[in-house]
Amino acid sequence: DGVHSEEAIKATILFAEVLDRIGIDFEILGFNTLPTTESEKENYVFKGFGKTYDTDSKKKVERVITDVDTIAAAKNDDGPAIKWASDRMVEQNGERKFIFVISDGQPVYSNVYGNARTGDFAMDKMIKYSQDTGSHIIGLGIGPGTTAVQEFYKTNRVVSNVKELSPVIGG
Repeated sequence: DGVHSEEAIKATILFAEVLDRIGIDFEILGFNTLPTTESEKENYVFKGFGKTYDTDSKKKVERVITDVDTIAAAKNDDGPAIKWASDRMVEQNGERKFIFVISDGQPVYSNVYGNARTGDFAMDKMIKYSQDTGSHIIGLGIGPGTTAVQEFYKTNRVVSNVKELSPVIGG
């Protein structure tokens, strides 16, 4: 729901602010899937690699908070999104590459890709794909009902809200 999503978006903003301050290049991606066809899947680049994390980027991320209760936000095909992020990450130079998946709940696949456990874009397959392409993938669940990250991601953390992040990621 909107409250869970808002916490996930706040976490995204927090990570972006920290990475920006310490000079690590990063990208913020988002996605949603309307429940009918792959062509209706929407991927968003809120801040691309090599781009400045400026007021426009921040507004794009913050605007998502107002959109989380729409029909377009009802489905989240995580597997295809992980593949998309992994493919983008391959294009980047860097000694170590990390993909943080910030989740506000269970993957809720549309009828386009099957479900999170079976099919060509099953979570385990896409996480393995990401690792095989050189990325470390980390699942972060924010809010109640986000323990699915423990099932899908070998490296994971679950917190109730953004305020609990500091001790979890810092130590």
